[in-house]
Amino acid sequence: MTRSLPAALPAAAAVAVFLLLFVVPVVGFYALALEGEGVTVLIAEAERAIVSGRLGRIAGFTVGQAALSALISVAVALPGAYLLATFAFPGRRAVYSFTLLPFVLPSIIVVIAMISFFGRGGLLNQLFGTQLGYVYSFAGIIAAHVFYNFSLALRILTSGFQSIDRRYIEAAASLGDGRLGRMRRVVAPLLTPTIITSFLLVFVFCFLSFGVVLVFGGVQYETFEVRIYSDIHIRLNFVSAALYAAVQLLMTGLLFLFGGRVIARRTSARAEIEEPTRRLAAAPALVRGAAVAYGGTVGLFLLGPLGSMLYRSLTAGGRLDLTAYAALFGGETTRNVESILRASLPQVIGQSILLAFLSGTLTFLLAVALAWSLRRGAQRPGAGPWSTAGRSAVETLVQLPLGVS
Repeated sequence: MTRSLPAALPAAAAVAVFLLLFVVPVVGFYALALEGEGVTVLIAEAERAIVSGRLGRIAGFTVGQAALSALISVAVALPGAYLLATFAFPGRRAVYSFTLLPFVLPSIIVVIAMISFFGRGGLLNQLFGTQLGYVYSFAGIIAAHVFYNFSLALRILTSGFQSIDRRYIEAAASLGDGRLGRMRRVVAPLLTPTIITSFLLVFVFCFLSFGVVLVFGGVQYETFEVRIYSDIHIRLNFVSAALYAAVQLLMTGLLFLFGGRVIARRTSARAEIEEPTRRLAAAPALVRGAAVAYGGTVGLFLLGPLGSMLYRSLTAGGRLDLTAYAALFGGETTRNVESILRASLPQVIGQSILLAFLSGTLTFLLAVALAWSLRRGAQRPGAGPWSTAGRSAVETLVQLPLGVS
């Protein structure tokens, strides 16, 4: 009993914080939404949503767009991950670092960047004299999601390629297996867990997407997030919002539980990650040409929106104009930062850094404490909540906040 106490204390602290910051607010929201009428009113709302087909339509579109976005993101990232993991070339580290930029941008910035480049009045149409306007459509939603999540899939898949034990590939080659055969019979099975992981993570982010779908799809393309927002802020229907939030939370929990078990069962042979030593310049001409074509296409897709947004911030009427930047530092404009936010630029930056530091530090400490407790518990099989099923339940439980609107 005393030996298990040190392992239990950090877990208890993490669970207590989880209950305080997650369970209490969620329960409070449902208490407010149902107004003391219990689950009866929620069941009645669910019946109406099912009979009208509204629930099935929203669930189908939410899952469909997330799955398609994740599938395209992983498919587009696979060649890039192979190139980054296999070949050494000048600027490789810079390219690898830069690809993370779209993922860390706020969703509203991604929306602005996509409109600035791909919109009807965007830079792409201006350069080619076209009138393409697919941004405000289903295609625009998928394109924005791929732009947003491509870097996440790329980094996960690159690490997966790099961590495959080269001895298995060398053994297959020594037995006479060709390049395609090694990819199909050795690399593909060993990379499968990484592909599943990247797909599930991108799927979750797209499943919970709000700003992109709201701007590019509007009410025509409703996901759970958009429907919850509409019910609360437009229709003032808290019961309906509570219903869709509950369904979304349930689906996300099942996804985490299923995904964790699938990944755990599909173990792959891994080695320490090593930097590639094979030079791209020495590769066959076909490989070099494919790499250049791929890099140019992906680079245009990623750099185009970001470059277009930067260009528009520096110009006005086709001429250099730094008024927008002057407003950041309290210039003589009617829309400077301090007049809008009631804080100067240094204050905004300082508050953002402080908030991120405190949130990140507390989250990291709680995660380390819980992970340490689970690992210590795993060394004592048959210990009740520390059993395999218990640990899986705890891991799924602490992931649930990701599924809350």
